[in-house]
Amino acid sequence: MSAINGDRELTGVDLDTLRQLFDPAYVQARHPNLFPKDVDPFQEFCRLLPRMDIDPSPLFDSRLYRYQVEREKRRRLVAAPLLDYLQEGYKDKSLLPNILFDAEYYRRRNDVDCSVPELAHYRLVGDSLGYWTHPLFCAGFYNSARSDKDNNLTALEHFFTSPASQRLVSHPRIGTPLSDDAISFVNRIVSTNPHFDPDFYRELYPVLSRLTDTWARIHHWLLGRIERRPGSSAQLLKRARMRVRDFPLGFVAEEYQALHHDLKALPSRFIPLVAHYLRYGHRENRAYTDWNNYFSWNDTLVPRTASSTPVRMASYSTDVCILMHVYYPELFPELLRYARHFEDFSHDIFVNIVSGSWSEDLHREVRERAPNAHVLISNDGGRDIGGFVRLLENIDIEKYEFFAWMHTKKSPHIPSDEALAWRNALLDAFAGNRKIAADTIALMRQDSSVGMIGSQKWRSQHMGSNAEQFGEMLDLFEIEPPYRKLDYLSGTMFFVRSEIVRRLYDVLKNVQFERGDDASIEFNKDGQLAHAVERVIGNVVRQLGYRVEWV
Repeated sequence: MSAINGDRELTGVDLDTLRQLFDPAYVQARHPNLFPKDVDPFQEFCRLLPRMDIDPSPLFDSRLYRYQVEREKRRRLVAAPLLDYLQEGYKDKSLLPNILFDAEYYRRRNDVDCSVPELAHYRLVGDSLGYWTHPLFCAGFYNSARSDKDNNLTALEHFFTSPASQRLVSHPRIGTPLSDDAISFVNRIVSTNPHFDPDFYRELYPVLSRLTDTWARIHHWLLGRIERRPGSSAQLLKRARMRVRDFPLGFVAEEYQALHHDLKALPSRFIPLVAHYLRYGHRENRAYTDWNNYFSWNDTLVPRTASSTPVRMASYSTDVCILMHVYYPELFPELLRYARHFEDFSHDIFVNIVSGSWSEDLHREVRERAPNAHVLISNDGGRDIGGFVRLLENIDIEKYEFFAWMHTKKSPHIPSDEALAWRNALLDAFAGNRKIAADTIALMRQDSSVGMIGSQKWRSQHMGSNAEQFGEMLDLFEIEPPYRKLDYLSGTMFFVRSEIVRRLYDVLKNVQFERGDDASIEFNKDGQLAHAVERVIGNVVRQLGYRVEWV
């Protein structure tokens, strides 16, 4: 603990807010000598707080807060971290009270507008409502898997107080709990000497593993500094020009190494591999896990939670959002040619690359051919439908008037010339050339009844093996009887209004899609959730009062 000189009152602190963040059992267990059982723990906490750093619960990390303020923002704390946070610090939404609570993300993702510190709002109501606290942590999803009986313990508190082996999955699309290596690395950054940590230095350079602390320090002083070797985890992060909030908590060392063949010579341990990513990988736009949503853009727009009832927007800042799902890399240039037919209009391009198809060469090609495109790397859950949903998780849908859905449709179970004809017919319908693209937008603007434009050649009423899941989708979207008839676009490439996209995303963001990465062609051909979603899109269009224009 760090002492704070002088006695100070709890000025500017709302005691009710402080009490909401206070867990007496947690504090007494960590500081039994400071909080004997015969004293009122909260009163004693308030007495001690102006003099020392004491965490009130797992929700607030004093070391992390002090590191951010003093090391990153270079502002000297004159009060204990918790006091500073409750007095003024919480107004700076870039400061993390704990590594998995991002106030700005919490406000935007959950559509929260509160005057109290967001952390207190989460403790009071946000956890019970299942709110997201971080791009990798959904309280509702985490709590749904819990079997403990302590209802007073929030999802974040459960995560931070559980042994690594007992932590639960915190994101519906990850499948495994967050790596303890990554969490521990952040704790190491904020708790060790920022200039030199002998344990870190030996782990980073195994050839030096036999050096004592003293000789490791001497080696760094005489050679390491000259060779620009980082002497600590904090120094490594600083040289990567990252704040602690920027550290990729989804980093999985073994998957990072497996994704990049040129890293096989590195030790298969967390420190050397994360060091490579921080020094080189993130600047090279390298993927760092097989499952996480990895982005190569810095201005990610986090979607706002909205009502399931669409709101007709009067104006938009951008005409078209082009979504591309890339499973077959060789077809990306073809999709890009179609996308360029919208160059007469304001537009953004978002590309989802399936992790199993990703390569550094492909990423380089995307960056060269479409330097302004935003790139996401994710798993193959839900095929193209799942890829579109994962893109939408990070897009401000209301910014756009229209969406164009494109994917590298190849269908290996049919002859290649038939697949080509199918793909071209779908794309030609709304983006075949500049005139068709302009006519598509003009029609949507002139005829308010048109919600979606798709290829007449691929209009279908074929149910296949999807009757049961199609019925479930109709119920999930609350489709009323007059609009439950099957009439859909086979192939899932179309032009659509943003209101319809909003409705699709609000429902599908909670759906668990199947993974088909290593499955047979027969499995992927029919009967998956993605096929049911493909069939229900037309019903959603009609339910919202629009019609499909078949061209």
